[in-house]
Amino acid sequence: ALNHAVQTTFNRISIDQHTSPSDMVLILANAEAGNPSIKINSPALRKFQVALTNLCSDLAYQIVQDGEGATKVFRVRVRGARNQEDADRIAKTIVDSPLVKTAIHGADPNWGRITTAAGNSGAVIDPARMSLSIGDVKGVSVFSRGRPVDLPPKIMRKLNRIMAGRHILFTLHIGIGKATTEWLGCDLSSQYVTINADYTT
Repeated sequence: ALNHAVQTTFNRISIDQHTSPSDMVLILANAEAGNPSIKINSPALRKFQVALTNLCSDLAYQIVQDGEGATKVFRVRVRGARNQEDADRIAKTIVDSPLVKTAIHGADPNWGRITTAAGNSGAVIDPARMSLSIGDVKGVSVFSRGRPVDLPPKIMRKLNRIMAGRHILFTLHIGIGKATTEWLGCDLSSQYVTINADYTT
């Protein structure tokens, strides 16, 4: 159950790409609750799996939110990739990118940094089929089928408000398949450098 849960939670987050030797996830059971044992392939296991995955998702979000010097959390949804491996590769490259992270810190809706990160991922893409929107279901389309979108002043102001927020969603449609994924990242601030430069161990 834990192996299943971490794949879409703890294994899909990025702070600074540097894994600590103590980074790990453990689940312990001591039977103190006195509940019945959970059997393989039972409704109880499926219910437990959902609850455990939701818990891991919340904890993973807290890790990103608490990143060193972080001021914003951003979510990257990739849709329409060729396969699951490509979807994860694209999203991971975006959330790992220092250029993307610094643009988000500066509230810059820089579609070029996100689309070029997708191109740098090594996944199969066709720029002429890609589209990017920023924000939730009422977000703003900034890149459509390979071309930047010309935004009127009113929509640009809305986009700036979205980018000024502490939680930002980017949805990138690849347009060549059906695979999807979602990754979490945080911005990269000057405080991150201060925290990691001003001490020794």
